[in-house]
Amino acid sequence: MAEKIRLGNDIGIDWSLIDSEGNPYVVEGKDVSIEIDVGEKKRVRIKELSLSGNTVSFVYWGKDQKYTGRCDLKFIENDGEKEMVTFDTKDAFELVAHSWLIGGEPETERVQLSFVTVTSSLHSAVGPKGDTGDPAGFGTVTADVDANVGTPSVEVETDGPDTAKNFHFHFHNLKGVKGDTMRMTYDPTEKMLVFAQGEASVENNTLII
Repeated sequence: MAEKIRLGNDIGIDWSLIDSEGNPYVVEGKDVSIEIDVGEKKRVRIKELSLSGNTVSFVYWGKDQKYTGRCDLKFIENDGEKEMVTFDTKDAFELVAHSWLIGGEPETERVQLSFVTVTSSLHSAVGPKGDTGDPAGFGTVTADVDANVGTPSVEVETDGPDTAKNFHFHFHNLKGVKGDTMRMTYDPTEKMLVFAQGEASVENNTLII
C-alpha cells in the first residue's frame, strides 16, 4: 500500500524522471507544471518548482491539503504548446485524517516517505529530433487567358513535389462586352462635330464616320 501521511503537514517531494531507455530525463531549464490529484475530489497545481537535472522538487503545503485519499502526481511539459509531454504516477502517497493512521510501506521501491522521493520512467516522452527536411521551393509558373466574356475568375492548379511546386493559373472571362459603334458628322450650321450611334456612311460624296 502507499505510505500514509497525516493531512495538514507540509510534504517535500523530489520526483526523478527516467526515459524509456533508462537514461535521466532532463527537466532543468524546461517549462514544467506539476499537478496533484487527491482521489477524485481535488486537483492542486503546484506553483513553485525547483528543477535540477532530471529531478523536479516541490512542496505540497499543508494549508492546501483539503481532502484525504491517495495522491497521484502529474507531470506536464510545455502545457498547451507544441512538443507537449504529459504523464503521471499513481499512488505516490496517501493523505489520512488522523495521526494514528499513518505508516505503511511504499507500494513499490519508487516511493520512499518521510520526505517523498518518486522515480518514474517515461514511456511516451518525445523522441529525438529528426533530420532537417528539404526546403520548400517553386518550379514552373504558367498562366493562360481565354477569350470569353462574363464574370472574371481564375483557377489555380499545382503539381510536383513541395521542393519544386509548379503553379498553373487559368484566367476566365477577362474580355469585356463589345461597345456600341459611334459615327461622327460635321454640322456646318452649328460649326461643330456631332457624334451618334451607327456605322460610318457616305452622303453627298462626303464620308461620315
